[in-house]
Amino acid sequence: MAGNITVIEGEDAVRTVLSLQFVYKGSTMCGEYGCFISGTKTLKEIEGIMNEYGMLSEYLKDSPSIVMLDADNLGKIAIQNGGLPQLETLVKLVEEIHKDIEFTRLAVDRFDVLSENGTSNSVEALFTFAREKNIEILLTVNLEHNFRFFELCNNYIVVKKGHLPLILFS
Repeated sequence: MAGNITVIEGEDAVRTVLSLQFVYKGSTMCGEYGCFISGTKTLKEIEGIMNEYGMLSEYLKDSPSIVMLDADNLGKIAIQNGGLPQLETLVKLVEEIHKDIEFTRLAVDRFDVLSENGTSNSVEALFTFAREKNIEILLTVNLEHNFRFFELCNNYIVVKKGHLPLILFS
């Protein structure tokens, strides 16, 4: 099943907890490396959520099994790159992290926020990279925030991008 892409739309806390559990359980139960990227939360907020929901961060302190990037770090990276967070920068960052730690799970909490300044080619590049490297992706979105790449149709989400047709259930 590697290389699958899942998009989750729902309440803010539910999206964040689910995406954190995706990488945490992969690490603690399956021995998989993971990468968690948050477009809106700080590391302190993320650790608070993890501890509140039984994902004890002390289990991860001595292990590089999960790489976490928070909104503050993404902002600093964006400033170094001369502006707002760009999806192209995020894709390159994911590729660089993967060179160091070959993670098999990637969770992007609030992909709609992080993709605001991106292009459909960047979305396609991220998805293609994930498929080539057999990375499971979980994206969380708030469809009220950014409809540019996503469209809600009854009980599923259509990703509007490039030439890779995807229908992802919410």
